[in-house]
Amino acid sequence: MKFYNLLRIAPVLLLGSISLVADEGGISKVDITIADMSTILMQTTFRIDGPARGSPGKTSLGTIFIVGRPLKDNPQVQAYVLVTAAHVLNDIDGPVASLLVRRKNADGSYDPYKRTITIRDQSGTPLFVQHKDADVAAMYVMLPKDLIEGMISTKNFADDKVIEEYEIHPGDELLCIGFPYGLAVNNWGFPILRTGVISSYPLVPAEGIKYIGFDFRVFGGNSGGPVYFRFSNRYYSGNTHLGGIIQSIIGLVTEQVSDPATGNSISLARIVPAQFIVETLDMLPEYTGK
Repeated sequence: MKFYNLLRIAPVLLLGSISLVADEGGISKVDITIADMSTILMQTTFRIDGPARGSPGKTSLGTIFIVGRPLKDNPQVQAYVLVTAAHVLNDIDGPVASLLVRRKNADGSYDPYKRTITIRDQSGTPLFVQHKDADVAAMYVMLPKDLIEGMISTKNFADDKVIEEYEIHPGDELLCIGFPYGLAVNNWGFPILRTGVISSYPLVPAEGIKYIGFDFRVFGGNSGGPVYFRFSNRYYSGNTHLGGIIQSIIGLVTEQVSDPATGNSISLARIVPAQFIVETLDMLPEYTGK
């Protein structure tokens, strides 16, 4: 397969099918439908880059994904929330970062382009919230009307309760979307989807385990990417649930595990459990549009 380095051109879960209410803004009206999480995440996961902190002339990059947070007074309207690993934003110097986004054309093709977002105010104060014990950050963002075709709700995260309810266990397949080395899968700027299995035990409580092991090799640029599952006809609670689909984000990529003595990679990723993502989202103030 040919890859394009765009750096050189610069529980069955419900997902939201959206139409925006303005040419550009931070909210969308949502018609809740059952949708495919893989397709939605491919459409709402983007590369982020900016000047590397402490390394003049170099670029720091990672992966972010967009989810919708229902407004308290109007749950059918959702605010756009950017989610990523906290170190991805902390490693970018200065007030702004760039997203590699995509504009869909009438013929079904896409044009990739850079969009600048503000991640710190003029005093250097972060505009994102960050979990005190986990590598997770989140912030509201303003996005163009033609950028988001569908969106996952902040309700669609597999916290400790979901993991226990659906008996998620070692050996279950997980999927991960991101931009290893900043690479896109095609010249339209879409991320790369890869798979692996859960490689650690136990999986709960998140507060105790801190990380979930994932048989997946991490490359620079993968950090912050969503990790999720999509099961059909799953066996749990003593029965096989024929015809049912269970899909949810179980965490995000934070780092590669290496031998501390030699530094050699063992091709095992650590993912931050979704429980911590949920807790980080709860740190956000109510959306006001400002």
